[in-house]
Amino acid sequence: MCRKHLVRLLLLQLVFVLGGCGGGGDSTPPSQLSVRSVEVIPRGTIEPKSVAAASLTLSSDTDFVDLAVSYYLVSGDEEAEEPELYYFGGAVIPAVASGENTYLQSFVFSDDVPAGTYHVAVHLDPLGTTLPRDIMYFAPDDVTARIGTDQGKPDLVLHDIRSDSSYLILLQDDETDDGVRRDNLSATIDVESVANGSENVTVMAYVETNAGYEPVRIWNPTDAAFSETFTIPSLGVNSVQSVALDLLVPEDVRARLAGMTQTNVRIVVDPLDAVDENEDLMVLYERENDNELVEPVNIFAGTPVGSKGDGGAAFETSFSKGFDNRFFGAKVDFRAKAWFSGKGIGSEVSGATPVTVLSHTFDFLGVSSAARYNPVTPTDSGFDLDVEFAGATVYSKHGDAGFTWEQTWQVEKSKGFDQRFVIAIVPVKVSAGVSGALGFRAAVNVSSSFNGTVSPFVDIGTYVSAGVDAFVAKAGVRGNLHLIKFDLGTTLGGTIAADAGATQLTGTLDGKVGYTLTGPRGEIVIYVGYPWCCKWWIICKPCTKDAEWTLVSWSPYSKTDTLLDKHQSVTVPLK
Repeated sequence: MCRKHLVRLLLLQLVFVLGGCGGGGDSTPPSQLSVRSVEVIPRGTIEPKSVAAASLTLSSDTDFVDLAVSYYLVSGDEEAEEPELYYFGGAVIPAVASGENTYLQSFVFSDDVPAGTYHVAVHLDPLGTTLPRDIMYFAPDDVTARIGTDQGKPDLVLHDIRSDSSYLILLQDDETDDGVRRDNLSATIDVESVANGSENVTVMAYVETNAGYEPVRIWNPTDAAFSETFTIPSLGVNSVQSVALDLLVPEDVRARLAGMTQTNVRIVVDPLDAVDENEDLMVLYERENDNELVEPVNIFAGTPVGSKGDGGAAFETSFSKGFDNRFFGAKVDFRAKAWFSGKGIGSEVSGATPVTVLSHTFDFLGVSSAARYNPVTPTDSGFDLDVEFAGATVYSKHGDAGFTWEQTWQVEKSKGFDQRFVIAIVPVKVSAGVSGALGFRAAVNVSSSFNGTVSPFVDIGTYVSAGVDAFVAKAGVRGNLHLIKFDLGTTLGGTIAADAGATQLTGTLDGKVGYTLTGPRGEIVIYVGYPWCCKWWIICKPCTKDAEWTLVSWSPYSKTDTLLDKHQSVTVPLK
């Protein structure tokens, strides 16, 4: 019997113990979970640092959650005195269903395995945190992986497009003083440079018209302008980076969308193939061109701003923008309105800032204000203001006819959440929450010269820590993430007066709303260290193993814009 089969036979009789010895086979353990088969994808040569995957078929009598799986390559040299065992990759299956099911897991293959042909081994629950007993499975002889040499080229992958709205809004406000129009659609994309890092990666966006896909312009925070291309300065190795995009449809392209109710938005990374990629070696099942994605959207052709009614006037605008990825996110959602009618003159500002931490979402800031003045019935005049933080009212003011007020609350380590991740083979407990400041400025004059200014602002950062319960490992965090900074400036009001006979109201209505927004920037990396090395899970000895994982990474975003700037003279008859 050759040595590799002898070693397998020995492993089938051993139980893996953390920090000690162990092994297993494909027989069904007390956990009632077994491995039926494993297949390595792609079937051809796998280049080091490239994307690889494993198709794993499990049979289970019950359900499991968060099952960690480690894959290993075993030296195919039967003449070797001691077969070599190399770590191939690992992942977590979020939910294992009862019955026989197949799970496709993808990961970036290690770069420290020599070229050659290897047998495949699978280790389920290597730290014994989910199953009553871990499981070691060796694939049949015909299941092998052929490892090539490193080509030194990246694979740029566009993972996701998340639109802020399901609508592409064609008509927006007039151009601002600096000639910049509001964007027609905002979205976040996730981009990864697999195997090797990349620099100056170009992104382009298109919409589908009756003439085919046509390019649109993208907001560039560095130049504070729209252009046909957006450049990501750098992409780290195997780190997914989230990028916020604001898209503006040029006038000629907008004309060719006339009459359409739906279209497709297409995002392309490296559209001119300026980056020398190793794409041919990194194609997974059901993946075609991984440099581009298409997102369907509806088309809204009406104007979202400005309305008239009841013989008076009303100016209204809304603003909503969100940033999110797998674990962290923030959104601003506000509405501002000024009105002049037979009931007098008034203004309203309301909105909220939901924040997401480790997939948990809560309202960081909520504000609601309303000011009104009626010279005929002064008892209808007044001002109401309510501010909420995390669902609790922190400030409330009602009935005052005129005041100037500014308040800022510092919030530290509020609304923290925990989540577990498996990095390499180490389960890590990550704790995260938000910190920063929230508040607003208010200056209200409820009289014949009416004005109401309510300007909410938030400045939100995050805090993250990582730890391991077991004494055999350490974990930590480096880097930082600033989540969002938003300042909404509103001036809503005008003048109003009643004639001598109280038959009509005359005056002016003014509305000006602007904002300054800075989106997420920075990254958070979790690192672990575990002080043991095992050969075939039989001989374990002290050593130092290190691994890390980028939890979140953002490309910087910033923008200042005017949402509303209108003035109108008004005369309204009183009934």
